[in-house]
Amino acid sequence: MPESKPDHRPEIPAASLNSGSELSVEIFRKIALMLQNTADTEITCGQFIDLIDEYVELGLQGENAPELMPLFKLHLDLCGGCHEEYDALMRIMNRTMEQ
Repeated sequence: MPESKPDHRPEIPAASLNSGSELSVEIFRKIALMLQNTADTEITCGQFIDLIDEYVELGLQGENAPELMPLFKLHLDLCGGCHEEYDALMRIMNRTMEQ
């Protein structure tokens, strides 16, 4: 059975709508990217959080984390909220390694 779709996707603010129902070019590109990269099997935001430590650890060990965890990478690319979580963790890890 395929995994459920992610809990949330990047928000498309109402202010992005131009005259009536026309979408701005930026919003259209975001939607096209999401559709192009949608897979039959995806991980949820909860699963992403459960796996984030493993993904980061692989990268720190010099492994090709995106290749080893492609569903994680897909979710990272498509989910703005989870991408923020990942960026925050990476900032912490980089500061820790600098000390």
